Amino acid sequence: MCVLAPSYLRYGVYTKSDAFPLLLRPLNKFWVPTPINTFAVLLQSFPGKEDCYTQLYSHIFENGTEGATVPCTKLAKRYAFVEHVPLHVSVQSKKGSQTDLD
Repeated sequence: MCVLAPSYLRYGVYTKSDAFPLLLRPLNKFWVPTPINTFAVLLQSFPGKEDCYTQLYSHIFENGTEGATVPCTKLAKRYAFVEHVPLHVSVQSKKGSQTDLD
């Protein structure tokens, strides 16, 4: 499967079985479609990035925090992997209905 839209990702070709069927996951108050195997897609997008790390600043506490690094494989079965990227156009209405995702 190839990604047709321009992207910041290094690679744009993914194994179809890692991407489909899409799985709805919660993000804020919305349910958004994600690859069924998000971890594998991220590994294909960022080869050689085997460690996950925390940020060194907490916006919740508004101060610096101690960083930590763990192998991503320890987190992959428990947490969905997402990355924040700027979105310059709205993809959902404020109600966030399922029809917005179709």
